[in-house]
Amino acid sequence: MVVPRNLKVPNREYTIPILMSIYELTEGAYGTPILFGSIEKPASAREIHIINRVLPKIEHLLTKFDWEDVEGEEPRWKNTVRWEIDSLFKARYIERTHRGYYKLTDTGRKAVKKNT
Repeated sequence: MVVPRNLKVPNREYTIPILMSIYELTEGAYGTPILFGSIEKPASAREIHIINRVLPKIEHLLTKFDWEDVEGEEPRWKNTVRWEIDSLFKARYIERTHRGYYKLTDTGRKAVKKNT
């Protein structure tokens, strides 16, 4: 289904909020890696937690169309976040640590720093 541009928020508007959410969940809001035993490294963020953290960042942009359910499953905005996460993975801004879990790559970290 092709959606007219003015009905939904463009996918590009989700990119930085998703990257920032992963950053906040894995490396802390102040850039401090999470401690795993004696090793400091970024953790991975669960997809549902990323989605929940993205909402407050984009809520003011969402249209009535974005809130409608896609095939009775979930609101269109959530579906768009899932697709954009996949696009960011393919573009190597994030990596999948295991199914449904993501963390930033160096490219993703640079994009967050550039936009903060």
